[in-house]
Amino acid sequence: MSESIRQKKFARLLQRELSEILQNKIEGLEKTIITVSSVRVTPDLSIARVYLTAFPDAQLSVLIRYLNDETGSVRYILAERIKDNVKSMPSLMFFRDDSLETANSIDQLLAKAKETESNQDEEELKKLYKDLDDN
Repeated sequence: MSESIRQKKFARLLQRELSEILQNKIEGLEKTIITVSSVRVTPDLSIARVYLTAFPDAQLSVLIRYLNDETGSVRYILAERIKDNVKSMPSLMFFRDDSLETANSIDQLLAKAKETESNQDEEELKKLYKDLDDN
């Protein structure tokens, strides 16, 4: 089921504001580059799933655990920023965005498949030339 225009607009608003909050308002994250890669909102706008990437990546699991523990604080800061644009604040849930890792895995598999195919083509050509030489 695809998202409605309302959901998409709300998700973009949350993504923009949460990016700003995570970079500037949460103490202890100064040395971590955090990206809110996407936000998905339920049709009733009551729950927002926030997908994050971070550099260094080793900090991401700790960061997500921290944000899920401190959701109330983040939600309060977010509500102060967007209170003129929304009627009620959604519950926030933070997750690791694995899409980049998945894309890299797919690229590696495709490269390996192409290499294997190329090697098989080369072997078939060698066999064909050998057969022609034998005749």
